[in-house]
Amino acid sequence: MRRVFFAVASFAVLICCFCNTAFGFMPTPGFWYNPAESGRGFNIDYQNNVMAVASYVYDSSGKPIWYTSAGTYDDKANIFTATFDSTTSGGQCLGCIYTGKPPVNVGAGGAIRIVFDSIEHGTLYFPGGSTPIQHLTYAYSGADPKTNLYGEWLLSFSSTFGISFSDWVIFNTTYTASDGTTYVAGYVDGDSTKVALGGWTSSVKYLIVVSQGSSSTLYDTYNFTAFDGMRGIGNAYIQSSAGLGSPYAGVGFRLLTAHQVGAGGKSLAGLHGASEQYEQLAAAHRAFAH
Repeated sequence: MRRVFFAVASFAVLICCFCNTAFGFMPTPGFWYNPAESGRGFNIDYQNNVMAVASYVYDSSGKPIWYTSAGTYDDKANIFTATFDSTTSGGQCLGCIYTGKPPVNVGAGGAIRIVFDSIEHGTLYFPGGSTPIQHLTYAYSGADPKTNLYGEWLLSFSSTFGISFSDWVIFNTTYTASDGTTYVAGYVDGDSTKVALGGWTSSVKYLIVVSQGSSSTLYDTYNFTAFDGMRGIGNAYIQSSAGLGSPYAGVGFRLLTAHQVGAGGKSLAGLHGASEQYEQLAAAHRAFAH
């Protein structure tokens, strides 16, 4: 259901952390790699402003070696700096009796520096060179990006009046509009009379339009230009037949996966007044794109 919060600090903090350029952004945690150089990779994680990186690489003779790195992430410049640390002996094998922590060779591989350009792309610098890296997406579709919206999402934006709005939306089926365009379709959790359409184009990226009921001519519209499968970052608008309102910082967070909501398993016929509302939302999509 649509919720209005007059003083919810948690949403305000989230929006600042993810969208305010004064604070930069936090890159997507997980596996990173250079798709042109498959075979080596980096696992990136962080807590607070401390980032940890595990590098799975090879030495000059082609033997596998891994490094660990930990240091401060500068969330204003979006830069991580540390050293490649390693252990070469005294480690524990699977099933062996633990004999203690192996010695760590701090800085054994030299300095590491990662400059992040976005939540999913960056450049990793190592002694003598650099390589572009990106977050490895292995379970979300690249062929049909709009299907990445299947699941349940918490969508939120904060207006200039200090009021935060949110929509809890479940996408679990598709809708083909009268012009032949296919969208992912769903409804507001707890109130299926309020429906939603999601889509993707190369120019607009991810666009979600949420109705506020069959009798309402207002829509919450979210345009996420940064998206990693678990969160979307961009702008949000209050849209009407007169056009778009002012842009606000908008974010989306995945609550449930496509599998958990049974994507594709709910018929549009089960949603009250769905067809008429979906056509209105499809028109709002087209208006936004133009």
